[in-house]
Amino acid sequence: MSNNIEIVKKLYSEETAIKDMRDYTNKKLKVWENEVVSHLPVNSWILDIGCGMGREAFCLHDRGFKITAIDISEKVIEPAKQFALESKRDIEFLFYILSPVRAL
Repeated sequence: MSNNIEIVKKLYSEETAIKDMRDYTNKKLKVWENEVVSHLPVNSWILDIGCGMGREAFCLHDRGFKITAIDISEKVIEPAKQFALESKRDIEFLFYILSPVRAL
C-alpha cells in the first residue's frame, strides 16, 4: 500500500499539477458533487479528506461552507495554503501523515 501512496503523492506533487492549481479558473463542482452539496445546509463545516490540489475545497468555500482540507502530500498542501491566503479564502489545509493502524 505504501507504494501506491508514493505514486499518488508524486502525481500531485509535480510542478505542472501545482501550476494548474494556482491557475485554477474552473470553479464548478461535478454533477454528483453538486447533488451531495445540495443536501448540506449553507455554512456547514466540511472535512475534505484527500483534498489533493483543493479544487473541491475552493469551490465549497466559494459556496459558503467552512472547509478543513487534509492530504498526505505536503508538496500539495503548502501551495494550496499559499493560494488560499493569496485569494483571501479562509480554508484550513492540513498535512496528514498516515500511520499504521494496530488491531486492539
